[in-house]
Amino acid sequence: MRVAVAILLLGVAEFAVCARAQPADPVWVPGSSQKVCQLVGEMDHETGQPTASQTETNYGLAGNDLGSSFQHDGKLWFLFGDSHPTATFNGKPNGQSDPPRTPLDNDSVGFTTGTNISQCLKLDFVRDSIGAYQSPVVLNAQGTPAITLGVDEVPIAGIDVGGRMFVVFATDNDVATPVIGDLGFATRSVMGVSDDDGNTYHYLYDLSAPPCSHCEGARFVNVAIASGTDGYLYFWGSGGGMGYRNSPVYLARKLATGMAQAAGMQYFTGLAKSGSPNFSASEGDAVALFQDVNGAGNTPTNCTGELGVEYNQFVGRWVMLYNCLDRTAANPNGVYMRFAQQPWGPWGAPQTIFNEQRDRGLCHFIHRAVTATSPACDQAGDPGREDVQGGGYGPYFLSQFTTGDAAHGTSTFYYTLSTWNPYVQVILKTTIQSAGQAVPAIGLVANAEGEAAAIAPNTWVEIKGTNLAPAGANRTWQASDFVDGQMPTLLDGVSATVNGKSAYVYYVSPTQVNILTPPDAMAGPVSVVLTNNGTASAAYTAQAQATSPSFFVFDGTNVAATHAGGSLLGPVGLYPGSTTPAKPGETVVLYANGFGATSTPVVSGSSVQSGTLAALPVVTIGGVSAMVQFAGLVAPGEFQFNVVVPGALADGNQPIAATYNGLTTQPGTLIAVQH
Repeated sequence: MRVAVAILLLGVAEFAVCARAQPADPVWVPGSSQKVCQLVGEMDHETGQPTASQTETNYGLAGNDLGSSFQHDGKLWFLFGDSHPTATFNGKPNGQSDPPRTPLDNDSVGFTTGTNISQCLKLDFVRDSIGAYQSPVVLNAQGTPAITLGVDEVPIAGIDVGGRMFVVFATDNDVATPVIGDLGFATRSVMGVSDDDGNTYHYLYDLSAPPCSHCEGARFVNVAIASGTDGYLYFWGSGGGMGYRNSPVYLARKLATGMAQAAGMQYFTGLAKSGSPNFSASEGDAVALFQDVNGAGNTPTNCTGELGVEYNQFVGRWVMLYNCLDRTAANPNGVYMRFAQQPWGPWGAPQTIFNEQRDRGLCHFIHRAVTATSPACDQAGDPGREDVQGGGYGPYFLSQFTTGDAAHGTSTFYYTLSTWNPYVQVILKTTIQSAGQAVPAIGLVANAEGEAAAIAPNTWVEIKGTNLAPAGANRTWQASDFVDGQMPTLLDGVSATVNGKSAYVYYVSPTQVNILTPPDAMAGPVSVVLTNNGTASAAYTAQAQATSPSFFVFDGTNVAATHAGGSLLGPVGLYPGSTTPAKPGETVVLYANGFGATSTPVVSGSSVQSGTLAALPVVTIGGVSAMVQFAGLVAPGEFQFNVVVPGALADGNQPIAATYNGLTTQPGTLIAVQH
């Protein structure tokens, strides 16, 4: 028994709706927000491979927070907060209370001279007397600590001015004794300077302070700093304390020549009728740059905490990133992006460039909490924190790596993102495209189910991006698109090649195209090019291998399956009146993608495919091995597995996986079981 391929691919044809921005704003290229690597820690929590820096072995650093960066003295410097030391280093005690550490200074400062970000960046760290990472201390004129740098009191941002390293530190946590669930946050920021490459810092002045100690009111506790072309340094800020991640964004500026002096800060108070900016010497006069909204009713809800800003010369705009928990019809929660032609704005509408569910974060490099109703879907969590949900925050630009492609109107930028669980940072990349472009831009090429980065021959693949099909196009192939039993290579003017050979086009829309790759063998980096009515995209390099196994799913989670009689299998509420759970001991039919060559060679383009796999895949349901009775091709790119559900399973949605030739289907897929 099998389900028609059109039914199985319903989930494949879904695509993310691009956020609505101002007409002049560049746009996010769907699918382009991708993890490059894990920056800190010993082992990459997603891949299980050693990180480039192996920070536990080399620096006694198990994990840390944040990670804003800036260039100074020929190096790229990273400011990490709330760093966790290993218990020992070089055979010596290295705990937070072990000298030379102190409980009230628990951050770290790293740096690199690396230039190849695609291979990640190998970090070094400012080190202490035992060779482990050293926590920065801000000293007063008497040489004693001027501020505390305990929990959520962290180095926020830095910049080189005249060869000196200036760093903003956030301090004065509003919670006296921070604990999980009530960690508090800093309420004041200070400016420090280092003249010895980050080994010592000296207090210069308060950058932003509330009217009373440890209370609310400071508007520049979280800060992003960038140089303008007018001699000014620009500071974008958000509040701390109870306003942390509930704040609007404010703007201030200061002449670079006065960076070492407390005086001279100017706060943006709005635009004059002429359009020129107005500034005041009083922080209390600063106005919000924009208003975020939440929910179906677009309720005004500020959400900014950490933020990053850079000027992108390739699209001619200032770009702001910040993490926001708001959800609207236009934007899911996640990392928001806004554009402006001037530092003060006006800032365009937000676009969500990273959502942990949509963009392969959750169940991949961000841990999903394991609960009674949410089974394990990853190995990414820190030991002992299986029930703690991860989440992305702290998007800080790595500006020196921003690139552009003038011919296609695109720019790709890189940024760090903290993930909470695991307690590390990753490097992400995102591509944007200038407004008004008609050239197709590819953001992602991946297995159409689960979005594994590796593709394979005769495999259903999704291409995400912008301008991929004519405006308004939104359809799958029809019977009339087949000629002499051959699958179409052109659909509404859209075609694609993989490794120079024509692919078969199943679905087209402006932001997503689904194809079946040609059956010819391919391995390693391969070029994917999409053409929309004669205009070709830039080549996208995808990784290819012999197999890229995945299950088709109905809704992103529930595996596409039927009972032996052909009725749909799934939770009762999935498709009410149509889906019912599997019974233990029942033989069910599963549908899969990307399992490679079969006993009957596939004829390129033929709409008829068959043949069995050389060996049966190993299928587990709820962690229990299931008997596989049949595994073979039954339609173009569509594998069918006849599987006996183990009899000892408990009722409920059980995780399901299939392993073949050492590779396993995507995480997070479930099958409903009911006695």
